[in-house]
Amino acid sequence: MKKIIKLAVFLGVICVIASGALFYANSITAPIITANAKANTDKLLKEIIKADKYEEEAVNEGSISNVYYAYKGDKKIASIYQVETYGFQSEVKVLFAIDDKGKFISLKTIEQAETPGYGTQIETNKKYLKQFSTKGIDDQIDTISGSTVTTAALKTGLDEAVAHFKKENK
Repeated sequence: MKKIIKLAVFLGVICVIASGALFYANSITAPIITANAKANTDKLLKEIIKADKYEEEAVNEGSISNVYYAYKGDKKIASIYQVETYGFQSEVKVLFAIDDKGKFISLKTIEQAETPGYGTQIETNKKYLKQFSTKGIDDQIDTISGSTVTTAALKTGLDEAVAHFKKENK
């Protein structure tokens, strides 16, 4: 019985040490990860549309997490929606950009881990991506055959972004 108690205490001490080490490592790496994610998003914003400044607004409506407003001088020229939705097997984070006239500008993927060759087509399928630079917010957006779950999830997020855009730009 003494041996079992001794082993249990030893295991408990090891667990406390391991937990402390993980907590310490997380406290050091979390700010770096956050800064890298912010830098990546800033880079994508500049790729989507050249602007003098971007203003960020945190929004928690459905799958919309942030809205970035792009300005040339004092004039708002675009609204860029960060949408986080769940695709076939992973969370998919994208930016949908809509100009001030209600026309799509671009779709850029921030992060995804979908099935290679299928779900990843949201980044590689030229026909799918082209519609985000040629269609307006009231036009029908096509999905990709073989990647229906991922593109349907994005469509849901897109619909929420369009509804928010219409509400904000009455």
